[in-house]
Amino acid sequence: MNKQVLKGLLTRVCEETRAISWRDVPRFLIWLGKILISRNSLIAIRITLVSLAINICVFFAVMRDRTVCYIAIMEYLIHTVAASHSHVGSVFRGGLVMAVAGLIGSVLALVSLAMADGSGIALYFIMLVCCFLIAVIRLNPHLTPMGILVNFMYGATLIFTVKTSPSRAWFVIYPTLLSAVWSGAAAALAGLCIFPKLARTQLRLNVAQNLSRSADILERIASFVLNAESKKENLSFTAVEDCYAIHTSLLYTRTFVPLIPFEPDILHPFREESSILWDTLIKDVDQLVVYIEAVAGILRRQRVVSKGSFQMLTNGSVDTLKDYCDHLCKLLRSLAECLKTGSDPSQLEKLPNDLRYYINKEIANIFEQFWTNSYSRSTRQLPSSLESVSVIFFSYSLRTFDDGVSKIFEDIQGIYRKRQERGNIWKNLFSWLEIIWEPVEVYKRSPQLLRDTDNLKFLFRQVLSVAIIIVPSILVAGVSEADYNFTQDYNAVSAYIMVIIIYMRGVELTWYRLLFYCLTTVISSALAYAATMFAGEDPYILTLWMGLWIYAALVPTLYFPSYIIADLGFVFGQFFTVSCQYGNNFTFVYPASRVVSVFAGCFVVGVVSAVFWPFEASKDCQKTLVDIMDKEKQLFCDFIDHFVLCNQQASTEGWTPTIEVAERLNLIEGQLTKLRTVTNLDPSIGFTHPSLPKMLQAVSSIFRRLVCMKVALSSKPELTGKYLTTVWNKYLSHMNEQYELLKSSTTDVFDSISKRLALKSSHRGDTSEIEESHERLFYAYENLFGEFRKLRIYLIEEVSNFGIRKSLDNLSELTLWDNQFPLHPDDAVRHLTFLYSLFQVLDTIDNIVLVGISLKPGIESPRVWNSISQSIRNSIEPSDRALSHQGSTSEGYDDGSVNREERRVSFRQDSSVFEDIREEKKLTLEMGYYKV
Repeated sequence: MNKQVLKGLLTRVCEETRAISWRDVPRFLIWLGKILISRNSLIAIRITLVSLAINICVFFAVMRDRTVCYIAIMEYLIHTVAASHSHVGSVFRGGLVMAVAGLIGSVLALVSLAMADGSGIALYFIMLVCCFLIAVIRLNPHLTPMGILVNFMYGATLIFTVKTSPSRAWFVIYPTLLSAVWSGAAAALAGLCIFPKLARTQLRLNVAQNLSRSADILERIASFVLNAESKKENLSFTAVEDCYAIHTSLLYTRTFVPLIPFEPDILHPFREESSILWDTLIKDVDQLVVYIEAVAGILRRQRVVSKGSFQMLTNGSVDTLKDYCDHLCKLLRSLAECLKTGSDPSQLEKLPNDLRYYINKEIANIFEQFWTNSYSRSTRQLPSSLESVSVIFFSYSLRTFDDGVSKIFEDIQGIYRKRQERGNIWKNLFSWLEIIWEPVEVYKRSPQLLRDTDNLKFLFRQVLSVAIIIVPSILVAGVSEADYNFTQDYNAVSAYIMVIIIYMRGVELTWYRLLFYCLTTVISSALAYAATMFAGEDPYILTLWMGLWIYAALVPTLYFPSYIIADLGFVFGQFFTVSCQYGNNFTFVYPASRVVSVFAGCFVVGVVSAVFWPFEASKDCQKTLVDIMDKEKQLFCDFIDHFVLCNQQASTEGWTPTIEVAERLNLIEGQLTKLRTVTNLDPSIGFTHPSLPKMLQAVSSIFRRLVCMKVALSSKPELTGKYLTTVWNKYLSHMNEQYELLKSSTTDVFDSISKRLALKSSHRGDTSEIEESHERLFYAYENLFGEFRKLRIYLIEEVSNFGIRKSLDNLSELTLWDNQFPLHPDDAVRHLTFLYSLFQVLDTIDNIVLVGISLKPGIESPRVWNSISQSIRNSIEPSDRALSHQGSTSEGYDDGSVNREERRVSFRQDSSVFEDIREEKKLTLEMGYYKV
């Protein structure tokens, strides 16, 4: 069987090779040229040049004694570990982190040598204590690079100064501090002079671009719904995917905000750029995108809103809605232009004051027209229940767009005004010095951090790895002259570096890193030894050789940052083998001993991380996801309870979220951000547990739908200025049992998925529990919306009777503002918008059920593919026809049936977005699927 597989593989390779012809060479050259001139290639050139330039110190004897031989590695670590981006502010911050790390490491090394007083045994135990103190810095995730660099500086210095007396301690340590400062200064200079790009500029352009894209999406939505000339059948509507792409872009853009202090405006030293205001602006833009995404969900594959329903419920006049959307799009584009140019937004043309009044009047008109149509159904077909609800939701959402744009306007104006104020020059130019106090803040919080048993286990495992690794280089070398000479000459620091760089909190990521590092170490050591054999000690050839391979290894890493550890192993092998052996005659023993040392360090790290309380990052992600689902379940039930309670009492204000609800929303947002960061930085999670990114996608979608639910619940009464209790009297008082059933069945679905997610793959049984809870949710949905449909019919009949009593001849005088009207307009707006936001939350539950069933080793069951919305459609939709059986023509029936058939796409086909991980990153989960 193995021979057949191998034969088939070779045959496939031969076929693919034959398929390549000379005609493909130009395309390959074009592709290669695009890579060579790309931004990543330019950054690779910058890092390579500055690393080689500072490595020249090693080639001159006069400078070799004043710097460490691995100074180029320090420079490389600044750009690849300490700096999160290639922009000027990030590189400057990375250089500052290296300088601070060198200072802390040098001070601790001086203290350690003074306390050891030349004793290797004493230095061994002192070093363990200091390594523990340094590892505490890594308990703060934002200071992980600083913790790695401090440990690297401290350990590498002491390994080469084991028997140094206190009187000579400064003379052997100051080259380390000097090298750290020089490498930091070289990095900052390279960021400013070699292909510079400011983080402030990138931040401003990204936000402006996302504002323009949001305006484009809103314009497309308005054009599709309100423009009678647009062709629905020729439209490829991708607004939901575009909204999710903007959300992803904004998450990336937020990473530039902390870099603002590291790019002081030297030309305008009194001008202040507020990081807080920029962060608020990005959050408000993202909030606007959430609103647009919710509206785009209605139009997803044209399942709910149709032009016919809008034309019907607005008497064919949609000019007000068009004007409103046009003004919003124009204002968004103008605000984007203000951000690009830095101009004053107060000069922009704001929305007309009376336009908000007219849009509220148009919403009231839609209600009035709907109830009028309910009586005169002999002349036109009545829209379906959800179609009417979605039209109201769309109209109401325009008000939320207005609120969101107003907040963005105020944020941009606040940023502009802050720039015009005369700020503190020292604060503006030197606010970056706060990074020096960050380690101090960690130590202040250390009592709280050390109460966490996971943190204690992490510290124990790292210190234990260090204790094992430094036995030959510190403990034995302190008492054995032969061992001391060998470790000093043949690079015993390599094993220690493995512990510092390879060791991570998660065992999966640790093993992932050590396997790549071991592989690249062998290759790079062989290439470096070959260079020393052919070039000897010619600094020019050695520099060109190292530059060629460093650039070649760095370009792919910049495209795929998850593989940075492979590049580190490659670069370390080059610089250590060439630079640290230069001037002492190159030998084969040096690279061979380095490979052995690396493998020994990786072996120790791998065994310790796997044996002593192995921390699996995937399990931590599972626990966090379970906690998020539990909070989302509670929020869902709380929102329903608050909605019912709000409708039981009259008020003049919208619902104000409680402190508990606000804290829960903020906590979920923080946990989602943490999970996104972990899954992006730890590729092993996606390899070993591919369902976790999918589950993260699903719970993120539910969270965004819950935010829209909160907005609908807290809306203000803008039509009449007050809320009454008509919705409670006509609907909610009769639906208490249905809502309780919905909450309990939704809780069962979340609990069943959480239970299955929390189990190990080997312990997961079949998916019957999830399927049964999902089926109960089917029944709860049908029961709730069936009751809503029945009460709606009763209310339509009551309105019809009310119209008959008022005037049979002039139905246009029927007004929603009449105190005797059964349903208050503001009550109805809040009820229908909340109801549709509830639909969208329920729709995303279909997707999280799909992900829960796909968890290994579960087998997909055909029963679950009968989606909730399809079940509702089959059981409730016929009543829509019964409502209009007298006045509807056969053509009306046929058109409605055809439209429903066009929208009837199976859930299994819709959920195929999960089959391709690339599509999963682009697509949000399905919305707007229900057709009641």
